[in-house]
Amino acid sequence: MALTFKDKVVIVTGAGGGIGRIYALEFAKRGAKVVVNDLGGSHTGQGASSKAADKVVDEIKAAGGVAVANYDSVEDGEKIVQTAMDSFGGIDILINNAGILRDVSFGKMTDGDWDLVYRVHAKGAYKLSRAAWNHMREKSFGRIIMTSSAAGLYGNFGQANYGSMKMALVGLSNTLSQEGKSKNINCNTIAPIAASRLTESVMPPEILEQMKPDYIVPLVLYLCHQDTTETGGIFEVGAGWVSKVRLQRSAGVYMKDLTAEKIKDHWAEIESFDNPSYPTSASESVSGILAAVNSKPSDGGSVLVRPPKAAAPQAAAPSGSVVVEGYNSSKVFTAIQNNIGAKGAELVKKINGIYLVNIKKGTNTQAWTLDLKSGTGSIFVGAGSAKPNVTITVSDEDFVDIMTGKMNAQAAFTKGKLKIAGNMGLATKLGALMQASTATTTSTYIQQQQLLQQQNNIKPIVNNNSGSKKDSINLLNNKKLKDKDNNKKGDKLINNNNNNNNNNNNNSNNNNNNIEMSSRIVSKVGTGMMTSDGAGVKLRRVIGGPISDLDPFLLLDEFKSDDPNQYIAGFPSHPHRGFETVTYMLRGTLEHKDHKGNYGLLKANSVSWMSAGRGIIHSEMPQLDHDKVVWGFQLWVNLPKSHKMMEPRYQDIPAKGIPEVLEEGGGKTRIIAGTYKNITGPIVGIVTNPLYLDVKLAPGSIFSEEIPNDHQAFIYVFEGSGRFGPKSKGKEVKTSQIGVLQGGQGRNRIDVIAGDSDEGVRFLLVAGKPLNEPIARYGPFVMNTEAEIQQAFKDYQSGNF
Repeated sequence: MALTFKDKVVIVTGAGGGIGRIYALEFAKRGAKVVVNDLGGSHTGQGASSKAADKVVDEIKAAGGVAVANYDSVEDGEKIVQTAMDSFGGIDILINNAGILRDVSFGKMTDGDWDLVYRVHAKGAYKLSRAAWNHMREKSFGRIIMTSSAAGLYGNFGQANYGSMKMALVGLSNTLSQEGKSKNINCNTIAPIAASRLTESVMPPEILEQMKPDYIVPLVLYLCHQDTTETGGIFEVGAGWVSKVRLQRSAGVYMKDLTAEKIKDHWAEIESFDNPSYPTSASESVSGILAAVNSKPSDGGSVLVRPPKAAAPQAAAPSGSVVVEGYNSSKVFTAIQNNIGAKGAELVKKINGIYLVNIKKGTNTQAWTLDLKSGTGSIFVGAGSAKPNVTITVSDEDFVDIMTGKMNAQAAFTKGKLKIAGNMGLATKLGALMQASTATTTSTYIQQQQLLQQQNNIKPIVNNNSGSKKDSINLLNNKKLKDKDNNKKGDKLINNNNNNNNNNNNNSNNNNNNIEMSSRIVSKVGTGMMTSDGAGVKLRRVIGGPISDLDPFLLLDEFKSDDPNQYIAGFPSHPHRGFETVTYMLRGTLEHKDHKGNYGLLKANSVSWMSAGRGIIHSEMPQLDHDKVVWGFQLWVNLPKSHKMMEPRYQDIPAKGIPEVLEEGGGKTRIIAGTYKNITGPIVGIVTNPLYLDVKLAPGSIFSEEIPNDHQAFIYVFEGSGRFGPKSKGKEVKTSQIGVLQGGQGRNRIDVIAGDSDEGVRFLLVAGKPLNEPIARYGPFVMNTEAEIQQAFKDYQSGNF
């Protein structure tokens, strides 16, 4: 859906040309009323003319838009804002874009060079923003853009004046974003790389062509829209590329008796970014120093300070309580505290570590310590005297969502919402902490946890031998299906049963006993759990949710929606190591590409089998098709130790490359991997020897297929329902349910009867050889040991994928 600005009033300074002109034209095109401000001088600040602003206004009016010109200097910000008030009755959006250059090396710079750049950039942005501020506060809406530069963020030779003012705008924007938040006034900073009157003298023509101003405008439109909540951000943008910039701070060293010599001795630690923090406010910055001061120094007199931070001062909680007023996370910590009382010794033995959990709420950060290293375990408010093994930083809202299953922890980590510092191997044991939170002090939270507990402890559905039509149909083995005479007998049996003539059970021959013994039993049935992953894609987690531990299968997700808002954000760049991802699309289009330059479009009824091996960083982004529907599955398959560091590879198979077999009772089977009825699927060379079928059966029809005894196998029903397993022990599995097929003891086949509804049944049948290897898993990395997980993080962070 297009972002519109109907009836919004926008001021754009420096709008007579370059980027400012494009801003003005685009806002007007999208329904805004625009004040086109431009003094009309040169890029060095000399001269003045009304022609530039008038020309842009004429362009807007000719296209059916609404605009007025203003020729005042940005130092007269009140006059420019008054033009908006007089012409349109208000001000909603302010784009501080005007600027000049007076480049000269610092040794040759004059006071005039400094002052003129200051007056246009820093003072001008202040005067405009100050004049618009109270108008925005009164209507509880405002959007302000500050225009910084790489010269401000990083410095640039010959631009001491320009760089200083551009960095000043970052500080102004950061403060306004905090002051304006309660009044819905967002303030963000952009650092554009674009061709303009300011850059035409310092960039060669071929570079200027790639740096068209048009590439800057979309980001500004997004940041200024009424639905955007982003504030306080710094964004670099140019040539179709957008990124966010943030401050990073090293862990630092606290020395009780600080001397220059001690600083020299600890310099390597001071400048090490092995355990960085990312403070976003003055209070967060100061709290890190206070945490160091309150720590006990080592014998050497120094303490390595681990990020982050203590909270803003709060009232002391009652003795033994973990409740901090205003934090919803208190309920989770209370639940964990209650659970530790019963399982503390067990958790200490299993985990043997100390966790410092920093919960962010607004500009404040509150710490909790979970000590699962000593005694029978404990949890308390604040940071303890012992150094934590793992430090976790997450927002109050996200922490509650993670602990209640609404947000996937691995996805939160990949997206940067969940930050972890310290022993990454110990961090892999966080699952025990998740499971510990099965009770709470509030009824709503109890209900949420009980639901999750039920999903994690699925009991097999009780077989209902009610003498129904489905129960009394004789299951035929694969050999019988190829025999025409027996097919006729089978059809006769089905017809008789449809007339409720249950006497046909007496016609079963001894071969049926063999079928009963060789048919796999559905040992577990579970319903996929709704969650989100990637950048907010709504999906149903099937393996990794209600069902887990299906070696070699690690995860199965179904994503299905006709609402682009639920999927269009997709799965931006994220790493993988040590396993394979299988993406099978039923409808829609998915674009995938990686850091090695591989690219593909996965369309309806096609599959991509990606072996991540030693490491891949890729993205999977849904594309908006005409019917707006995206529907597909992603399966994670583990790799054995011998293949975990293999070179990454893709097997992308289009729809026409997947063979189909028509079923005799109606329906068809698509063969993605493995062999079915002597036809082999296109996916080859997979060490787990998988079988991956998409089976569609007509109502009441039957299906049989052999599965090796030693293979793990499951079915996932995504349309209709069916009865799976031998006749006497068959179980009904419905839409959105997974059924685990128990093997061993000669059970080397699956037998299915489709339901009687119009849909029949459609399901995935997946089988593979278990690896029977130890698994160390965290987020997107699956290895055999914790040391290998830690190495994966180091390789990823150092760019060695």
